[in-house]
Amino acid sequence: MKKLLLITFFICSFLQAQDLAYITNLKNVSSETEAINISNEIASLSNIKLRLLKSEEIKDQNIFAVRYVPEELTNVQYDALDVSEQNNFLTVSFAYLIDGENKALEMSGTKKLNFRSVTGKYLQIFGFWNKYFKPDADKEALLTNSKQKRLDVPSKKIRASFDEDQYNRWMLRSM
Repeated sequence: MKKLLLITFFICSFLQAQDLAYITNLKNVSSETEAINISNEIASLSNIKLRLLKSEEIKDQNIFAVRYVPEELTNVQYDALDVSEQNNFLTVSFAYLIDGENKALEMSGTKKLNFRSVTGKYLQIFGFWNKYFKPDADKEALLTNSKQKRLDVPSKKIRASFDEDQYNRWMLRSM
């Protein structure tokens, strides 16, 4: 009986653990296509149905961003919104660098992407946080419990937070 309880405890502990392999892989995304696939996974965990609006490279910031809007929102409706309203929609951002680039030697290099953040409404992001970062997080308790808003695994060089930003948007950030 003790063995059964011990085995059950370990299984439950394992099921409640963060997906460290997945989180680590977010640091080494090989292409924009892979970044969009990751973003689609994040959007699929939202509390509402979202559709891909656009993906774009923001060269002056070295960011590749993927934006989603509610399924029923048309592009015309989106375009009619002011910029601050547009920024409230789910956006997944990846920082990038060009590995091996040397302009003097005319070497183009390879683009490497690294998950940076996802911003949007709380319930649109919570599913992603809960599935991969904090499986034991409680939807309501997380709003006030700072321990549930942080993930720090120094041995794997993983640090992440899930907080409200200065614009009243929620942000899951990998540091």
